[in-house]
Amino acid sequence: MARKIIDITHSASQYDILSQTPKNYNKNNYFLKELQDKVDADWDLLPNRADVEYEAIWGKNIWEPIEVVINTVKTEKGTAISNDTKNLTFRNISEDRFRIGSKFRFSPRHNLNIPDKFKDVWLTTNLNSANLTSSVVIERCNGIFGSTYKDKQGVTHYHYEPVIQSRELSSTDFSFNVASVLPQSQLLVTVQYNDFTRDYFLNQRFIVGARKEDPDNPGHFIDGQVYRITAINKFYSDTTFNPERVGLLKIYMEITESSSYDDWDNMIAYQGEQEDVYLDTISNSTGYSIILKTPSEIPADLTSEEIVFTPIIVADDGTEYPENSKFIRTSYYLENWPSKKPLEEQSIFISFEEAEYSADPSFEYNFKLKRNKIYLRGDLVVTITSPASSSPTGEEISTQFKMVVRREE
Repeated sequence: MARKIIDITHSASQYDILSQTPKNYNKNNYFLKELQDKVDADWDLLPNRADVEYEAIWGKNIWEPIEVVINTVKTEKGTAISNDTKNLTFRNISEDRFRIGSKFRFSPRHNLNIPDKFKDVWLTTNLNSANLTSSVVIERCNGIFGSTYKDKQGVTHYHYEPVIQSRELSSTDFSFNVASVLPQSQLLVTVQYNDFTRDYFLNQRFIVGARKEDPDNPGHFIDGQVYRITAINKFYSDTTFNPERVGLLKIYMEITESSSYDDWDNMIAYQGEQEDVYLDTISNSTGYSIILKTPSEIPADLTSEEIVFTPIIVADDGTEYPENSKFIRTSYYLENWPSKKPLEEQSIFISFEEAEYSADPSFEYNFKLKRNKIYLRGDLVVTITSPASSSPTGEEISTQFKMVVRREE
């Protein structure tokens, strides 16, 4: 068979191809394409691959899984910094979803199926977009800040934000005056800038670190350390002309005295005014909660006027689940109720009526509350529960709120 002769005199050489590689990290860049192919080919052979979660919606604690390569972070001399700082490298060498302040979450064993309380949250404190492979530096959050916020119904909710607390205190000393001797110490905290932390204010108080357990009431706490904000750095923007594009807040704090109104059990520090109504969602189903459709604004006080409450299950994206909500059940109790008195006698003070389930398609679960008499020992605590059998995810969801029953109308 005759051999075919091809003239390659004017064909592009390998050097010609390389010299025509486009700039600006173009996807047609010869080197980038070859590097991505190499990363894909070697990825399954890397021993330090691990499953982690990333926050899919900024500041909303909605998590999605991603596989990354984890490395230690080293100094210029090659010394590992610490186990609280890690480098995550992504399979997509052009990964651009993450920026300063992005959150990641994983457990020491990288088991995504364990309860959230056993996972650590990490904040992105640095990223490298100059290298040909995309990577970020993350630091472990070693504490949480508990605070409150009010929704459109005027109900106060608890919010807990993971924070990076500096390992050491600065300016530790005593302040002397004629009346007293007060300790002094300063703390630097790093936190993600989001819809909750943007409302932090000067002199806001937070419970920081370990608390002292009540010896007479195990599982409850009576004392700890309280710090207040003295300055907030929220001007380090990711872009030049968008001051709102802040990823991380630097919060400067100093130690302050505790208050008898501080809620040590829930790590909520007193801010100078009592929150009369709060709604606390207790859920194993991340992304779901129970809200109240009625009343449009929950009053702080329960009076002799009957109030109709209509709870409904919702997802974080606003999707409602009316069919699942038909099986909700509600209970209540009065704080500090005498142990020797039967619980049934609480009906002397509170009138409670719960709608019974009906197969009628138009049925909508609700319950009614009103005050019969003033109760001075504490507040009314109402717990709304969606059983696991009727929950959208097969896990129980509960919501709890308080109302004042001791004030005159």
